[in-house]
Amino acid sequence: MHGYKVSTEYVEILESIIDGNTDAIYRAGVLAYENGDFETAEKFFESAKKAGDSYGYLGLDILAKDSGHAVLAKEYFREGLNAGNHRCLFELGVLAARAGDLEEAERFYLQASDYDIPEAMFNLGVINSDRGELEVAKHWYLRAAAHDYAGALINLGFLAQLENENDLMNSYWIQAQNLGDAVAMFNLGQLQAGSGNLREAERLFLAAATKGNADALQALLNLDRLGPEAILWLAGNGYESHVFGESDDS
Repeated sequence: MHGYKVSTEYVEILESIIDGNTDAIYRAGVLAYENGDFETAEKFFESAKKAGDSYGYLGLDILAKDSGHAVLAKEYFREGLNAGNHRCLFELGVLAARAGDLEEAERFYLQASDYDIPEAMFNLGVINSDRGELEVAKHWYLRAAAHDYAGALINLGFLAQLENENDLMNSYWIQAQNLGDAVAMFNLGQLQAGSGNLREAERLFLAAATKGNADALQALLNLDRLGPEAILWLAGNGYESHVFGESDDS
């Protein structure tokens, strides 16, 4: 028996389905997927597809891809694309990249970028960065950043750092931080620590660590004289010995 984390949300979605809201069918599938109930998710996505919702194809695509059925996933993505879901162009690019065909991946990403899909723009930035085409990479990162894609802002910061444009680097990372990006918080924390602003570094490391950033957690543990908020969080997450020292039961 699968227990849903947000049962009231699930009930509301089911009520919307009863009221004839076809978009709710896809949302129910997403909720089932997020809770690990892939069988139920597949049924909802199939129902969404039959109801004419192109996102039903996308849901089936993701299920197939996550289960390792690349051929089936490609078929679903192409069906979804034919149904008008242009995000499937990006997903086809991801499948091609996983198969080692970067030329085909790039072709799909370029098509997806015409439909303002920021993940495709970001991946085009990465492809060109790996080639050493940094100006082309910057172009694609800027396009993705215009859609508030935090990863693009992070990489723009690194490109600015290469040009010794530290103020611009800082600006990009602050923008990413404001989007809730943990890598940006960690990077900014590193800058603060390097400048001797240890309390601000601690605040940033703690914010990133609470989002699951392992580098930030390690940086936090390496700091001396932690404040009460960091001590409480670390103690509550199994790091008592790091905060209070090893106990002596002898």
